[in-house]
Amino acid sequence: MNGMKKLKSLRLENFQSHKDLYVEFSDGLNIITGTNNAGKTAIFRALDYIYNFGKKGHGNFDPSYVSHKASFCKIIVEFVDGTKIIRIKSGAKGDKNSIQILNKDDEVIYEKLKADKAYDQFVTDFLGNPTYDEEMGSLSFVEQNQPPFLISLTPLKIPEAFARLIKSSDFDNAVKILKSENNTHSTSIKTIESDIVEYENDLVEYEGLDNLIEIIEKNDEIILANDELDETIKNLSKIREDALGHRSRIKQLEQLNKDDSKFLSYLENLDIFSNIHSEIKELSNIKSSIENKQNTIEQLLKENEKDSYLISEEFLEIWNSLSEKHSLIKSLSEYLKSITSKESNIKEHQELNNSDSSQIENYQIEIEEYEAKNKTILSELEICPVCNNKVTHE
Repeated sequence: MNGMKKLKSLRLENFQSHKDLYVEFSDGLNIITGTNNAGKTAIFRALDYIYNFGKKGHGNFDPSYVSHKASFCKIIVEFVDGTKIIRIKSGAKGDKNSIQILNKDDEVIYEKLKADKAYDQFVTDFLGNPTYDEEMGSLSFVEQNQPPFLISLTPLKIPEAFARLIKSSDFDNAVKILKSENNTHSTSIKTIESDIVEYENDLVEYEGLDNLIEIIEKNDEIILANDELDETIKNLSKIREDALGHRSRIKQLEQLNKDDSKFLSYLENLDIFSNIHSEIKELSNIKSSIENKQNTIEQLLKENEKDSYLISEEFLEIWNSLSEKHSLIKSLSEYLKSITSKESNIKEHQELNNSDSSQIENYQIEIEEYEAKNKTILSELEICPVCNNKVTHE
């Protein structure tokens, strides 16, 4: 049957013993097995009816094909290209004898409600023009309709059945052929048995394979646990590095805080400096007044020199006293500038101290977040990675 369309599936409804059967074929060889009267031959009869309908001695429909108490049967064959052929046939009392061919979209492309005794050329072409040998026929399809089946015969009867099937009376030749094949098979069986013994001996080396597999599986579990431990160690190392970085930064901030506190300790008497500042301002005003008076005195001295006036000792004492005060006022002015500069430094240090305090609080928050995030990992630690002290778990 070269060129026939390749089968994909077969559905039988009310066909012999099959009320509703669906068979899906695979690529390559398909083998159908079952007990007697299970319906194996019915599958071949249905396919024979589809492919060889109308051919001499084969493909004819027997009314007994319709299941008991059913009025008709249905055969649906689907091909690998998606097309289908459907045959519906009544039993002895019915008149249904239809053919339908569907394309891959399930659209009817051929239909005949009253089929003749043979297919039209369209149906034959659709099936792939299956070839047919009238002399040989289909051994599986025909001979299994007639008991006894070939598989049930004795070794001596099998040659007779083969000879009858191929229209030959050369029974002895058939017996010789079968004996030769039997001897060949016996040799093959002995070779296979010998190979089996060798394989069994080879398998002795692998008797402990199950234990080895179990050990390998346990090793795989240990490797997986080690990988998880490595990942945990990496996470702890990262936490330790971050903690050490924060610890170093906290120490720097603590040192800065100490320096700022030390500087601020010098400013505990800031009110005194303010009072001094006020007094210096007053002295500055006095200085300005004295400078004005000094200018006046200098002018008077010049006039005195011009007029040859004599300067009394009391005036000189007053003048010396004013000069001393003037020098003192200059010193106080320098001190005022120094105080003003320190006030500016105090403000800057106060701002830095506030900024550092805020930054310390932020680092403290980050540390608490790290501790919360890695609480599970930290709970498993016995030694703190930051301070190297033993961890006490509450």
